[in-house]
Amino acid sequence: RKRGHVACTEDDKTMTMGGLTRLAAQQDRWQDALDAAAEWVGVASDEGREKALAACCDTLQSHKTLSAVNFSRQVKRHWKELRTEEWRRLWEAAAGAHERITSVNLYLQREIKGGIEGVMAGRKRETLQVLDLGLCHGLNGAIPESLGRCAALRELNLDGCEGLSGVIPESLGQCAALQVLNLQSC
Repeated sequence: RKRGHVACTEDDKTMTMGGLTRLAAQQDRWQDALDAAAEWVGVASDEGREKALAACCDTLQSHKTLSAVNFSRQVKRHWKELRTEEWRRLWEAAAGAHERITSVNLYLQREIKGGIEGVMAGRKRETLQVLDLGLCHGLNGAIPESLGRCAALRELNLDGCEGLSGVIPESLGQCAALQVLNLQSC
């Protein structure tokens, strides 16, 4: 223990982050509620993580104006990584908002495994503008042709997705709005 720092227990995290999540939701501040729940998922362990995931799922289901799902570890490297089944659970909870979601950011979530199609299961792609899967080392398979149906796609980051294989699909050329395509190290 460092001088001036107090160690937080799982109960402390649950009380604090759970309280912030509930308070923001009660005040219809859904983005704040989602941010607090995401932070809680990122820092929680064991039983606290299950409570955090449940709260985050509740928030995702209740969020009336959800447009972005951000579990990026780019500036929050202290967060524990999401496992594939945890991401799927969160994504399914957001199912009612899939057509409104314009941004999905899972940067540096190395424990999410499988193909891109599996990560984005059930997603209506017409409104997707940003898909950041950079440094998601567990992704594998080909870049799906279906990404070419993302007419609004402006940014696609697959940097460091070393498990991806095959050629860049020609269908990406149909993404007229595409401004950033990062395929470095994949």
